[in-house]
Amino acid sequence: MNKPNNPPAFPQALEISVSRAGITIPESGMTLLDYFAGLAMQGELARDHDGGGEGYEGLARHAYMIATEMLKEREKFL
Repeated sequence: MNKPNNPPAFPQALEISVSRAGITIPESGMTLLDYFAGLAMQGELARDHDGGGEGYEGLARHAYMIATEMLKEREKFL
């Protein structure tokens, strides 16, 4: 399976100084895949969806499947 690029959802940089030389360290946090999955899950819950009869585990799996497809589609426009 071809994994899509999964950048940070809300990229930021921290400026710190080491021995008078400024370096930039990326902030860790939520990835775009996680963000998309959260939005997909929110939509599914609003529809009162149960994950295809598999409960919340199935719902979470489905949300990440949707999010993965969203990232793949996103790459077509970059």
